[in-house]
Amino acid sequence: MTWQESIPGLLIVVGMFTATHVGLKAANWLEGKPTRFHMDKFDKEMAERDERITGRQWRQQAQ
Repeated sequence: MTWQESIPGLLIVVGMFTATHVGLKAANWLEGKPTRFHMDKFDKEMAERDERITGRQWRQQAQ
């Protein structure tokens, strides 16, 4: 078995990870959710507080 024979399997695995990532990003974008990057302890605590107050962790709305 040569290394070239492993390329199709590798492409399938990489393709599945890519499809999952793109699908999750698209689902969040369609729901209008902002992308969260680098949440530190303060951000996590504020998200938990927001969820306790409004019942929604990410998208608070004025009523």
